[in-house]
Amino acid sequence: MTNETLRQSLDSLQSKARERTVKTQNIEYDLETLIKRIDKKTIRLDPDYQRRHRWPAEISSRLIESLLLNIPIPTIYISQDVACPYRVVRFQS
Repeated sequence: MTNETLRQSLDSLQSKARERTVKTQNIEYDLETLIKRIDKKTIRLDPDYQRRHRWPAEISSRLIESLLLNIPIPTIYISQDVACPYRVVRFQS
């Protein structure tokens, strides 16, 4: 590859990178708010790329218990786009 070809490739990549930015924000939702957003379909739990539910009933029960007792749970990663306001990117194990 010539220097000119490399420069053009780099310029193209930098242009694409400017179009797609990643912004992060920590938000603490209470359980009621999460349930309302899921019911209204503003948070989608099952995008095509998400693995299907794999937890045994006992583990799922522990998660529910943690939520009810207000015990902190692992971070839920959510993406935001135009088609669906929020999609769960990573949470299910």
